[in-house]
Amino acid sequence: MDDAEYIPYKPQKSMKRESITTKQSSQLLESEQKLREEITQLRSQLQEQKSSFHGHEKQMSQLQAKLAELQELLNRYKEIEEPSYLPPVNIPPPEYPGKKSKSSPLRDTLVNKNVTKACNII
Repeated sequence: MDDAEYIPYKPQKSMKRESITTKQSSQLLESEQKLREEITQLRSQLQEQKSSFHGHEKQMSQLQAKLAELQELLNRYKEIEEPSYLPPVNIPPPEYPGKKSKSSPLRDTLVNKNVTKACNII
């Protein structure tokens, strides 16, 4: 383990992804702001046109479409911020037993434990 060489892992795709991510996130923020402005305009128009049913119905359908568009945009923004995949986890190899603990079981198998008194004398 002491003689092992450490090789750092540097993914090259992450740099490209970061530049794309910042570009996409800035575009998403701009479109989100535009959608929010349109939604506030539609809400104000709804307040003004309370008397006419046809105008109100049209404004409501536009408002619902814009809200759905905003929800879809926010979902895409969440996907960019928190990618759905997990990076690979580096699992270290199992620890090898030391030289002392490795050699002692071999000695125990080679030495006969049932030594008689005759063998001790010789």
